[in-house]
Amino acid sequence: MCKQVLDHQISKSSPLCTRLTRQRAQRQNSLITCRDSALLNKRFVVRRLLETCCVTTAADTHSLEQITDIFQLARLQASELPTSVSSIISLALGTAGCHVTPQLIQKFGLPEDASQAQTVVSVTNKITHQQAWFKARTQKPQLFQQPDILSDPTVAKQHCDFCNWQNYTASDSFGRTETTHTVTASNLFKYCEPCHGLVLFKHHHPLQFDQQQVAELLCTAHQWFAASQQAHPEAKYPFLLWNCLPRAGASQFHGHAQVMLSKVALPCHTQAAITESEMTAAGLGAVTYQASVLEAYMSLGLVTAVGPSHDRAYCYPSITPLKDMETVIHGTSLLSSAFAAAVHGVLRTLVDQLGVTTFNVGISGMAAIGNDLAADFQRGNTTTCTAPVIARIVSRGKLSSQASDFGGLEVFASASIGHTDPFVVSAALQKAMLKVDNAAANTA
Repeated sequence: MCKQVLDHQISKSSPLCTRLTRQRAQRQNSLITCRDSALLNKRFVVRRLLETCCVTTAADTHSLEQITDIFQLARLQASELPTSVSSIISLALGTAGCHVTPQLIQKFGLPEDASQAQTVVSVTNKITHQQAWFKARTQKPQLFQQPDILSDPTVAKQHCDFCNWQNYTASDSFGRTETTHTVTASNLFKYCEPCHGLVLFKHHHPLQFDQQQVAELLCTAHQWFAASQQAHPEAKYPFLLWNCLPRAGASQFHGHAQVMLSKVALPCHTQAAITESEMTAAGLGAVTYQASVLEAYMSLGLVTAVGPSHDRAYCYPSITPLKDMETVIHGTSLLSSAFAAAVHGVLRTLVDQLGVTTFNVGISGMAAIGNDLAADFQRGNTTTCTAPVIARIVSRGKLSSQASDFGGLEVFASASIGHTDPFVVSAALQKAMLKVDNAAANTA
């Protein structure tokens, strides 16, 4: 059923992966034209006053080319940062010291520096107020350990309900959607109304998935959203989440995503309006938040583009990660081949290159409030930038750790600790997406 929209033909003259340059914004009669926008076959043009244009100068580019980690970025003076970055991101660098005993120095292999000064960086998103702290001393001892082994409690799928989905999963009132690699079910234990379902992989292992399987999962989710909203037109708020393994909140070993359609807006839906209000209050004019944050990350050289010009997705590691290695993907639709390639590419990079074994994926922005989900992203015009489909992916720590990766800092202070440098994640993504590019060129 999904084959037509999943077919992805790209000419050799249009490589799949493009390294974005840092000089993206240009003055053109007080307009910034975003030529590679994340809209279906459309440009968007955002009007701004000249004094608020986020233009990356040659000096900006020279200083940023030398940056290879978050600590180097934080050492730059505010005047050395492009306006696109400084208008959204605030960085602070400092040191904290303590007095240690010889026993502590010996036990943890600490330097014999009397001050024991440790460099700490805080990064704050001025618009969303999301904040992360990065520390130079990362090897924190952990007493709560268990074997770093991925064990299957279903005994090699012999007792897996999702492998026997015909008998051991419920179905929605509007039926199931089934493709070669995926099938939908109704969530037997709902926490969302009026619709809360599942998209199951037909294969069992949660970490063994290829690009076609991920594309089908997204396509099947799109069809579930369309069917559920047709059955419940009063529900306007879709959300997709994918919890992989118990540290990420999964109750089943078998790989699956959850799909929700709610009559009540989730914070991820209302946040869009809040951020636009914050942008106006910050004097950033009529520029949408997502366009501005993408421009800022382009200036930092952290963005990787996937797909041809008419169907492009962008991914970048957040420098204010909610949890470790958070990577954000901007796309045009759940049906977009580029978006599916980006989601798959990011996940495989985290799993295969960066050692992630448990993760969360959240996807929102599938349709504007009040729009028919079946017409996914047919909503904008040539003079405004509408919000893209946004995927956020985070690592949920190591299987060997029994300690939760959510503590008091995250729960009460709404901040997080960045364990992995975003520039390290970006380098891994760039390398992985080049392989995707070469594979596409060879099959064209």
